[in-house]
Amino acid sequence: MVKRSILITYFFFYGCSSGGSPMSENIRPPAVAGMWYPAEKQELQEMISQFLLTAETQKIEDKLYGIIVPHAGYEYSGKTAASAFKQLIGLKYETIIVIGPYHGPKHPNAPTTSFRGISVWNTGAFKTPLGDVKIDTAVANRLIAYSDKIKYVPEAHTDEHSVEAEIPFLQTVIKEFKIVPIVMVDQSYGTCKILSSAIVKAIQELKLQNVLICASSDFYHGVSYEECKKSTNKSKELIADYDTDGFADEFVNKSAACGGGAIIVAMLVSKELGGNKIIPLSTTNSGDITGNKSGWVVGYNSFLITGSENIEWAPLDMAAQKELIKIARATMESYVKIGKVMEFDPQSAQLKEKRGVFVTIMTKTGELRGCIGHHIANTPLYKLVPEMSIASATQDYRFPPLSKGELKNIKIKLSVYLCEVHPIKDISEYKLGEHGIIMQKGNYGATFLPEVPIEEGWTVQETLKHLCLKAGLPLDGWKGADFYVYKTQVFGE
Repeated sequence: MVKRSILITYFFFYGCSSGGSPMSENIRPPAVAGMWYPAEKQELQEMISQFLLTAETQKIEDKLYGIIVPHAGYEYSGKTAASAFKQLIGLKYETIIVIGPYHGPKHPNAPTTSFRGISVWNTGAFKTPLGDVKIDTAVANRLIAYSDKIKYVPEAHTDEHSVEAEIPFLQTVIKEFKIVPIVMVDQSYGTCKILSSAIVKAIQELKLQNVLICASSDFYHGVSYEECKKSTNKSKELIADYDTDGFADEFVNKSAACGGGAIIVAMLVSKELGGNKIIPLSTTNSGDITGNKSGWVVGYNSFLITGSENIEWAPLDMAAQKELIKIARATMESYVKIGKVMEFDPQSAQLKEKRGVFVTIMTKTGELRGCIGHHIANTPLYKLVPEMSIASATQDYRFPPLSKGELKNIKIKLSVYLCEVHPIKDISEYKLGEHGIIMQKGNYGATFLPEVPIEEGWTVQETLKHLCLKAGLPLDGWKGADFYVYKTQVFGE
């Protein structure tokens, strides 16, 4: 995780995100500058800088996947929002996906929309007093292509403040980034799942590494100060517990947040990408800010969504090991004999965990017959093992496809990951026999499972040379390469 340092003067060091250069077309002008926040650049910078100056810096060791922040007028919710935005200082994000609710037109002549779905602004830029922020068109168009529920409907954005309110804060704390502005007209749970799936798929297909999900939402709206505190705190508890279903029920049935759908999407997406912890930062309401607790009152919360970049799993128990070996064997025999890909409904809950795995095929005389695996923890074991079993049997370029006659003369070995693949800064961190190792240099790469160097009797230096040979590099080609390590649990027939 990037170390954070105390920022002395905010707006001098963290300026506009994309230089404020004019663009030729489809620039969405600010709709609430001068109302929700100052329209004059220097005044806006000074206001945000003061909010950030008084916000606490959190000690966060894990990766930051998302934030949940309010979108009311800055005088009401700016301090609460700043408690989350301050944690972004010093971090880098290539794309920030900002999701907010549709509140409807704000004045009689405003454009209206009858569209019931999700609108993604997909070209040009969003303008604020701090400059223009470009749209990540590639991500936006992927989302639109995913479902008929997702479209570009400009009327949903023209007068809507929920996304806009977050952008000046982002421009202040992050130097260079693009945005994907999303307005949810329909915030039903089903629609939330569609949008979250679309976002995860776009991130994975485009191989984006530094993406932040920013959910924009206020909480309780009503005339009871005490009910506001009760409702806002209840939402805080459910979100902090990462209880997506519980919060969804509270949002739908009790109208606990105007942007509850945006929050649910941020929780679902972050969890799919590796987020497993939500940290509450600040809770307040407009009554506390203004001192008027007898009229209309709105609740505000802010959160960070984080997750360890090196997630670890418990070893598979004996029942799970036996079931997974049976799955591998059944898959291989079915595919080699009749070309059928089998599907499985696992008995063990451990097999539903998303982990990396290697499937190794050995002859009964101890010779390698195939070995292919998948490092990324994005597929449940009960689905990944069949894929890798077929690949090991038929797609290992070192061997011809496995024949029917060989099935009775092979043994299957599985190497199930016990932690996510993670980078090491120096090769001295690699522990021979304990770690699997991946070497990557440009377009060249190779890996050895933890047991391979031990079985071959190699030292660390010999392991590096053999990685180079496997990758097609000179023997000293490992110098300057990137290295990653992982741990596995090995078992088999």
